[in-house]
Amino acid sequence: MNPSVKPLTFYQDSRMTGIILKVILSVLLLCVVAYGLLKAIQYSRITATPKNIQGVKISQITNLEKRWVGITQGKQGLTTEIKKIPDDQQLLINATVFSTRLTGYLGPHQSGVFDEDTATRIALSSGSRCLILEIDREMNQYEPKLIYRDGWGIKQSLNFGSIKKVAKSIAERAFTTSNDGVPPNLSNDPLFVVIYFVSTPDAVKNPLEYVRFMAKVAEELQPLKDYCIAQTPQGDFRRQALESQLFFTKYSVFAGKIVLLTNADTTPFRRLDSLGLGGEIGGNQDLDLLVHARLYSRESPSGLGISASPPSNIKAHALITTPSYWINTPPDRLGDAQNQTKSAWTLVMPPSASEANTISSDGLTKLLTQYGAQSIPLCLFDKTETTNLFTGKDAPFEKVSWVIKPELIRFIPPKPIIVKTPIPETNSGGGTVVTPNF
Repeated sequence: MNPSVKPLTFYQDSRMTGIILKVILSVLLLCVVAYGLLKAIQYSRITATPKNIQGVKISQITNLEKRWVGITQGKQGLTTEIKKIPDDQQLLINATVFSTRLTGYLGPHQSGVFDEDTATRIALSSGSRCLILEIDREMNQYEPKLIYRDGWGIKQSLNFGSIKKVAKSIAERAFTTSNDGVPPNLSNDPLFVVIYFVSTPDAVKNPLEYVRFMAKVAEELQPLKDYCIAQTPQGDFRRQALESQLFFTKYSVFAGKIVLLTNADTTPFRRLDSLGLGGEIGGNQDLDLLVHARLYSRESPSGLGISASPPSNIKAHALITTPSYWINTPPDRLGDAQNQTKSAWTLVMPPSASEANTISSDGLTKLLTQYGAQSIPLCLFDKTETTNLFTGKDAPFEKVSWVIKPELIRFIPPKPIIVKTPIPETNSGGGTVVTPNF
């Protein structure tokens, strides 16, 4: 054995073990610090006292009214914009609507507050004709509420919002012109209301509570009932009966009416008796009756609340997707992506609203001009540089609430084939042989 090569001593072995232990302890310490920082941020929020809630409310109302009330009164509505394209293309599928999410919430993102009527009024005043209600619940609870959570799922709103109060405000304001509400050119425009479920009881494991939960939502939405599109000369739009035709029907059919969409499966309301709920749930609790189309996801998992992909035997006529689904589309799949928004009304938004996941200028341009998404909602309390992408100088929604899709990504109905009347000489009389006269 070479005397210059010494065997590994006990001391060296212990030293190596000590280094490994230090690395493990360092990693554990970093995890503890990160967790502590997260908790510190969580608990550094303003305490949810009535005084603090009122203080935030006053501050937010003052800020938002300066930004959105009054200055939007000259916005043009759907009728003005859609008449710029041929009559047979004047369909809801061919227009992108100015949209806002977290309806009823004044913000800000951290330690914000709900003031249902005021927030809804300001949203309508901004020119929004697509309002998204984000319905959630407290852990292991069965009461639907409006809650704002951040991307970590942490509740950031100091209070809860009432679905019924938002619905009442929409019903009273959406089709009525006022100086601090709906601009005059928009008061007869269609209004999309999206019932976006962040969480519900498990539909598979607990189907009865799932239906009861949605029934409570339907009951709170009753102020909207008389405004929802229902029976028309074109047919009955309730229970998604005309879902495949909804977005391909002349826009004027929906004037002064609400089109209600949801990402939930409402078909269990069609079999209440088999579920044993026939005598429990009445007509005012039937969410399926109010819904005109279901929003399906193209992503799995989508992260978009309870949104699900359509079954293999069902064609989706309305979609809900994240911005990355479109923006990350390979160039060779661009045509397929455009065909999707020609055949299905498409809502594009991140799973949760936050300052960190707002859309970029380039992303917004692509969604509008390359992919043809029909709704890309923002929060009215987003930073000015974010909202300016939508409504600032020379922005798409600066002067209008509806942007008509460019022709190349627009749905253009096929022209009917005109059958010409044959000339008399070609009429064989069905093959009848006629004896000539002499």
